[in-house]
Amino acid sequence: KPLPKLISTYIKALMNSLRTLDSVQLQSKSASSIACLVRRLGERKTLKPVTLVIKNLCKFVTESREKAWEGGEPHGTDSAKVEHIGTGMALKALGREFGDDLFSSLPWLWNTVSNPILAPAMDSPENIVALTTALVVLRVIVPEISAEPRRKVASLFPALVDLSAMEDESMGSEAGLCLAELVFRMQKEGMNAVVRNLVPLLGQDRGAVSRRNAAKALRRVVKRLDTSLVPYAAFLIVPMMVRMVDQDQEVRDASAGVFGTLVRMMPLEEGSPDDPDMSESMKEERQEAREFLGQLLGSRPRKHYQMPVPIGDDVQLRHYQQECLDWLFFLNRYGLHGALCDDMGLGKTLMTLCVMAGNNHLLGSKGLNKPSLVICPSTIVGHWNQEALRFFGKTSLQK
Repeated sequence: KPLPKLISTYIKALMNSLRTLDSVQLQSKSASSIACLVRRLGERKTLKPVTLVIKNLCKFVTESREKAWEGGEPHGTDSAKVEHIGTGMALKALGREFGDDLFSSLPWLWNTVSNPILAPAMDSPENIVALTTALVVLRVIVPEISAEPRRKVASLFPALVDLSAMEDESMGSEAGLCLAELVFRMQKEGMNAVVRNLVPLLGQDRGAVSRRNAAKALRRVVKRLDTSLVPYAAFLIVPMMVRMVDQDQEVRDASAGVFGTLVRMMPLEEGSPDDPDMSESMKEERQEAREFLGQLLGSRPRKHYQMPVPIGDDVQLRHYQQECLDWLFFLNRYGLHGALCDDMGLGKTLMTLCVMAGNNHLLGSKGLNKPSLVICPSTIVGHWNQEALRFFGKTSLQK
């Protein structure tokens, strides 16, 4: 049956039903109808109402979410929740209706979700609204889009990761929620972005707010994936251990929460097969991470560490001292912390000096000449200096 020339009345009625009917069944029928109407309008090249419908759906789903939910928790009026559910259904219905042709047939929709994410701007209220809309709409539609649109969405992962760790806490939170949903729906591409892009953003060279948002985004990803994360759990253990001693309390709390979840998954991880969607490089990294966990827990022997510089005074390390050195450099390799609590006279000072000398040699080979800092009681400063000169002279530890 052909469409009437004037369809604005029909569009208005369908939009009102999406926004006001407190019935999921009726909203679902209206959503399917408006998606079908958009497709038929596109077929007859009536693009203006198509663009207007999509623009309004994106606007309403974003505004109603802000009224009904904050930080993922409901707090608003029932009418706002009804509107958010209904307009979200319509956007999902577009994904089902157009299939692989979603973004090619509706380029305005792709521009709405991609442009603000790829070139984020926070310099005006309009740009902030555009970015918020992109994140909300993308999070809503991704469960229902098919393979071809998902490939386009996957190209947004690097930019989305950067947004989740941005200095603005509110926008970083919104981006983190969007990222978690996308990773859940596209685990191969998503977890690759998490491991390659998000985890490095937890580094100490980032600002406190940025690290905080990155840690919270990772916590959202872990919570959203739940047991689906098991094949990837080993990748996150070391970064979380490092960040649990971060200077920022919120980073520590978020990292500890993630670490606690990962620890519960580790018995499942050891016997789980590789995810068939996991890249070869990630499979290799997973095996390395397993080696680390085995060495950390003592189920696998630690690698023997050979001092790259000689120890003076004809010192030959005893067996237990070599084991201690292997352990210290294992910690150093992964940026972890440890404490030597031997009895007096077993060589704690020597072991610490060995770590400092070996690490200085490693950094020097990379062109990084950074000093080491020893904090000790003033009464033994002279002793430390004497021991450093005795075992390593002025070449390895003193300049």
